[in-house]
This record gives sequence, structure tokens and C-alpha cells, in this order.
Amino acid sequence: MEDLRTASLRSSMAGCALWLILAGMPFAASAPAPLAAAPPPAPVATRAGNTIHLDGILDDLSWKDAPRLTGFVQQVPQPGAPISELTEVRIVYDDENLYLGVICGDREPDRILARTLARDDFSLLADDLFAVAIDSGLTGRDGFWFATNPLGAQFDAQIFNEGRIFDTAWDGVWEVRSRIGAEGWTAEMRIPLFNLRFPDAPVVTLGFNFHRLIRRRNEEAYLPPIPRDYGDEKALSRALPVSLEGVRGGASLQILPHGLAKHRRAAGPGGDQDDLGRTGLDVKWGITPGLTADFTFNTDFAETEVDQQQINLTRFALFFPEKREFFLENAGLFDFGLPAEVQIFFSRRIGLEDGQTVPIRAGGRMSGRLGRTTIGVLDALTDDTPEAPATNFAVLRARQDLGTRASAGLILTDRHSDAGDNRVAGADLFVPFREEYRLQGFIAESSTTGPGGDGGAGWFRVAREGDIWQYSADYTEVDSDFVAGTGFVQRGNQRRRRGSFAWRPRPRGSAVRQWTLLYSPTYLTDDDNRLMTRLHFAEISAEFHTGDTLGMFRLEDFERLLTPFDIFPHVTIPPGDYDNSEAQVTATTSSNRPWAGSVFANLGDFFGGRRRILGGSLTARTGRHLTMGTEFTHNRVRLPAGDFSTRLAALRVRYAFTTRLFGGI
Repeated sequence: MEDLRTASLRSSMAGCALWLILAGMPFAASAPAPLAAAPPPAPVATRAGNTIHLDGILDDLSWKDAPRLTGFVQQVPQPGAPISELTEVRIVYDDENLYLGVICGDREPDRILARTLARDDFSLLADDLFAVAIDSGLTGRDGFWFATNPLGAQFDAQIFNEGRIFDTAWDGVWEVRSRIGAEGWTAEMRIPLFNLRFPDAPVVTLGFNFHRLIRRRNEEAYLPPIPRDYGDEKALSRALPVSLEGVRGGASLQILPHGLAKHRRAAGPGGDQDDLGRTGLDVKWGITPGLTADFTFNTDFAETEVDQQQINLTRFALFFPEKREFFLENAGLFDFGLPAEVQIFFSRRIGLEDGQTVPIRAGGRMSGRLGRTTIGVLDALTDDTPEAPATNFAVLRARQDLGTRASAGLILTDRHSDAGDNRVAGADLFVPFREEYRLQGFIAESSTTGPGGDGGAGWFRVAREGDIWQYSADYTEVDSDFVAGTGFVQRGNQRRRRGSFAWRPRPRGSAVRQWTLLYSPTYLTDDDNRLMTRLHFAEISAEFHTGDTLGMFRLEDFERLLTPFDIFPHVTIPPGDYDNSEAQVTATTSSNRPWAGSVFANLGDFFGGRRRILGGSLTARTGRHLTMGTEFTHNRVRLPAGDFSTRLAALRVRYAFTTRLFGGI
């Protein structure tokens, strides 16, 4: 059997050749179209002359000497208009920290919305909010996002490719204090510079995008101004440059040992007893400000959050997102393909086999940026178990910046075990035009020994993603023999053609902020050009200025089944052609209400029978400490093969004692 190191070396050599081809491609990218309004003055950061005490009040001497950055411009509801309330930012730094002083004026301070204390709680987005996106390498693509509300709650994330990948699993080390007063609210942020991972230089230039949300009006404003067609605060190519002198990004070393003890005794008199133990170690090493290495030995995932329960009434596998800490750092760098459809690398394939946990013996990863190139390398070895033999997983992912906002990349994956080998090589491309046009796609080829085969997969899409007009066309192809041993493929043997056209007008003088009228057809055939799926999807919805939404859709669906599948115990859908039609009505209240929720009702044909779905959710945020939420879905299915019903309910309770101490179920 071929030695794994030889296989990895060969894959690396092939990857280098492919990378040279991609890097040498001729390319010209158009720069973002400038706004009609004149940009605000370039920001200036000042070095702190005195100690800054974080208390949410900008009364330290260092704040008094810092320039005040103003000029926030609305994106909604009145694009291009000045923000309705006084908003200013001051930037101060010392050798080790970046400080932001924020003043969010409000002429109605008693109406400020602030009900969230817990960290990384998405309920923060239902409060008044201030956020900053920092492009630490001035790449125009990648960076970090820090947000807070009038109570000083924290939310952070990593940004890749201008927010096409927005990784909320990332946790930075930073502090914030906020205060609500008679003229609005203020905040002081302290962000240690080692979070930002910039290269060492006498003068370091960072890019900043500032964002304020006044939730009761659903008003969003930015500095610098960002058009609606462009997106939001993740549009790092429009970031304002800020220079810092005499600072260091720093490198860090974290060592986390862990242990697990277990006592087991068989029932009954004289039962056997076992004392079991397991120890392990996780290491994080900042090799350079731009590169981070992670190592794990005898990995323990005891603290990992459990998956949310799902009910599957389709013949395709469900997708569950990654939640294990070791795989979350810089996870966006490894993304390749169509999320939840055709992913060449999916980290949940490591350490999980047919729903069973497989111990990870050891693993290592290096990820980060080298100039205009981002790179991710991962290698992990799992134990030999009854579910699967010992397996080595190796991944190389690289992406090269092209022009102002475009990029090209490659991926190489290798899965090696006594049961067989699987390797996949792929290349992808992303090219934006102007503000709202996109051209993107990927191709991949697999090579398999043992169970499986050799095949290809690809996807290409051209789209306009503007605020008012949106349309796209894409093509997906997955061979029946394509195998992604380290990835996730929901449906093989497909040739899918899909289009979409949407008109999203914003009427003046109306209670509706934006209408959406959407039509999307899909045609899917197999290798023999037989029609397998045909979808016609039409939707109309209204978003009100209050934040409430109301919508409905209709779906005409043709499905051809070549083999039977078990949809429920003792209920089997036989092969055949099925024409289905369904409609759904949905109503959702604004998340800024103390009691917020949604309800929906769906009724239609279902594989020769009928199906009715009723569901809803309710979240209560009557105070800043306690948040409770519940969800409920009921399926009632009537089929020629049998009738059945399913019910799925969930309850979530979260109590925040302070911004640093909280818990829940």
C-alpha cells in the first residue's frame, strides 16, 4: 500500500503546479464605483498620553486630544442622508492596545433598546448597536468584527472575502464598557493588538468600517458610507485607512491540558468495576502575526454544544454545522464549494463516522495570511475503531488575491486508511464587477481507491446582487462517481440549471419599506439526461418599517424516484414520477419587540398524498437578564403507503448575570 507521506508529497507537488497556474492568470478587476457624496475626512489615530480607564465615560485626558470622526451616512431607510442622531468615534492606541471611544447621541434616551447582556448572543442584533470591522492587513477582504450595545454586551466574528464568510464562532480577547445617559449612550472599547494579527512594521495601517444601528427606527448608518448595493459593514474594500506608529501585532502561545475520569460498575452483586482515564493537550501558537498553528493530542470535545434536533422527510442527508473548537479557528479559510450542498472539505467528517464518535489521536493545523495569499493546512489522525479503521485526513487550501476584490484559489484533500484512499483537487474563482455583479465558480476532480470511483464536480454562477434588482443563473454538475471523502455531497449524479429573478422596490410614503417579488426555476437531470427534479418557486413578501415581515410562496415540484426510500418507520415511498404543489404563508414580528416570533402554515401535495405543516417560534426578552425562546413544528402526512405525524419542539433559556457570566439550557 502506498505510504501516506509519499501520497501527501505527490499531492503537494500537484498543488504547487496548480497554484502557479492560478497565480499567473491574466486578470483585471474594476475598482468599486465611488459614491456621489464626498467621503469624510481621513481618520487620525492618536497615541494615548494617559491611562484609559474603561468605564463607558469618555472623560480620560487621552480622549480629549483625539480627533472626532463624524459624517455617518444612512444606508437605510434614507440612503445617502446623514444619520438622524449625533454619532462620533475617537481612535486612540498604545503599544499593546487599540481604544475606540464612541458617542451615540439620542434625543429620546428612554427609547433606547438594550435587552441583551450575554456574549455572542444573536439577540444583540435586536438592540441598538455599534460595530467596527477592522481590516488588519489592509487587504480589502479579510478582517475582524467587534460589536456592542448600550449595556456593554459583546459580539465578535472573523470576516473572509468581504463577509461572504462571516465566522461568528471566532472569539477575540477584548473589553468594552457602555453607559446610557441623558443624551444617549457611550462606549469604550479596548482591543489588544495581538487579536488583529498584522505584520510588524514601523508604521502599520489598518482599515476601519464603523456601523451604527438605531433599532427602533431600523436605521443603519456607516462611516465610510456604504451603498445598499454593496452590502454592509463587511465591505472592507471601502474601509478607511488608519495608521499606527510603533506598535506590534505580537504572537501568542496558549497551552490547554485536559483530562477526563470515569468510574464504571456493572449492576448486580459483585459486578465488575472499571476506572478509566484520558488526558490530552491543545496548543495554539502564533507563529507570526499573520500565521497561527494549532495542535491537539487525544482531543476532547466534552464542551462542544450538541446539535440541534432535525426531522428529515427527504431522501438526502441532513447537514449539521461544525461546533468543535479545534476546527473553528480560521474555519472560513478552508471553505470551498457550495455550503451544505457540495463541500470539498467538511470538518465533521473527521472524528465522526455514521453518527458515531471516532477518537482523534492527534491533529495539527496552520492557517493565516502571507502577503496577498491566505493559506490553510490541516492534518488529523483518528483511532482504529469498529466503525472505521485508523484514518489520516490531510487538507491544503490556498487563496490568492487578484486585483482589488477578486480572488482565485485551490484545494487538495487526502483521506488515507486501510479501507482505501480518496483524493480531491479543485480550483475556484471569484470576480466581482462594479458594486453588485458577481462571477464565481469551482471545478474539482476526485480519485478513489477502494469503495467509490473517479469523477468530477463543478459549479458556476453569474449574478447581480443589487438592492432593487437581483438576478442570477448558475449551473451545477456532480458526477455519479465523484467522491469527496473529506467533504459533504448532498446529492450526486446531477446536472442542475437554476435561475432567479427578483424585483425588490422600496415605495415612498408607504408602511412597507421593501417589497420582494421573486421567481426561480430549477431543472435537474442525471448522467443520462433524464429529468429528475423540476422546481418553479414564486414568492412575494413585504418588509415593513417596523421590522415586521409578511410573505407567501408557491412551489410547483416534479420529482422522479428511481428507487424506493423509507420516509418513516413502516412507510415507504415507491419509485415513480410525482407532481407536487405546495403553498406557505409566513408572518414574522420585528426582533426588537419584547415578545417576538413567527408563525407559518404550509399545505400541499406530497409524493402522491398530502402534507400539512404548522410551525412557529416565540422569544421573550422582557429584561436584560433573562431570554426565553421556544420553537414548534408539526408535520401531518397522509400517503397511500400510510399516514404519520411528527412533532418537534425546542425550549431555550439563557440567563445573563453580567456581561461576563451567563448560562442557559
